[in-house]
Amino acid sequence: MRRAARVDRNHASVLQAAADVGAQILDTHALPGCLDALVAFRGRLHLVEIKMPSERNALTPKERETIERLTLAGCPPLVVTTADELLCAIGAMR
Repeated sequence: MRRAARVDRNHASVLQAAADVGAQILDTHALPGCLDALVAFRGRLHLVEIKMPSERNALTPKERETIERLTLAGCPPLVVTTADELLCAIGAMR
């Protein structure tokens, strides 16, 4: 039996910051093999993986595989640790 996907402690606050600037969020962290969220902002769709700052490089094997496959397809996901990183990456702030 598959256990529930673990959510990083900063997950909600990072996505809430994006929602606060008008982004539309689809939280996908619980879907097997999927990254944490789809973030739509200013006509662009961003694939996002959220990590704790101390765990930035601690991707699971499945996350690594998904990121590699998407990058090879020309759609590199964002791996962020803070709300500011996400907002900068989607163009909501400098």
